[in-house]
Amino acid sequence: MRIGEALALWLEDFEIDARKINIRDRGELFNFAEIKTVCSPRSIDVSPDLMNLYLDYIAEFHIENVDTNHVLIKFSGENKGNPLEYADVSSLFQRLRKKTSVLL
Repeated sequence: MRIGEALALWLEDFEIDARKINIRDRGELFNFAEIKTVCSPRSIDVSPDLMNLYLDYIAEFHIENVDTNHVLIKFSGENKGNPLEYADVSSLFQRLRKKTSVLL
């Protein structure tokens, strides 16, 4: 999955029982995320373990004051609960690179 596709995921894109994640074009989004090939939506099969992690994540972070159906959201700061943006992911990878000395 590409980063733009991950940032464009909505809660309803996860089919828990079927263990699938649906990737589809949503047009212009608040966080400017987009899928690379808009004419070819697809589904990805995932493991039961990944679905369980997803459910744990939703239970912990998508609480009642979160007003978005984007899956990946900001956990802190003045924009807490808003969808993650490309810059947030880039910043995360830069921090990880400094802490681990691993080239990502």
